[in-house]
Amino acid sequence: DFTKSLKALHSTGHAAQIDRVLALCESSGRLDQIMANINTLFLARTILPNASVFLRSSNSLSWLLTPGNHAIKIPARLVNEHIWCALVPIGARATCSTSGLRWNLDNRVMEFGSLVSTSNTYSGQDVQIRTDGAVLWSMGTTPKDM
Repeated sequence: DFTKSLKALHSTGHAAQIDRVLALCESSGRLDQIMANINTLFLARTILPNASVFLRSSNSLSWLLTPGNHAIKIPARLVNEHIWCALVPIGARATCSTSGLRWNLDNRVMEFGSLVSTSNTYSGQDVQIRTDGAVLWSMGTTPKDM
């Protein structure tokens, strides 16, 4: 599985040299498998602490944003076609501010049972996100974006 694969990468002795991992995955409609993959994004912070780990499916790209400031460059096609994006707090509440989204957050607290930012889109190519907690960033793509 995904977690075991990251542990295998770690065991090569070259973990410090790995700065990115792109995992190709499909959900097959199984929410439990989707949640397991998201859990592995959290585990990856200790398994491969120097690496950014991305989940790529045929119609999305997702990764975990850690506390701090993040800048994401969005391809013009995704902006022009109003492709979806989402920020979802997983595991704990997070206070977020954004710019570059159709519906920006201004120091908003997000958590399950309250606010989550799904079904959003872009107002421009430059997205800025500030968060005090871990949040999942997910964005729509197509196979031609591979």
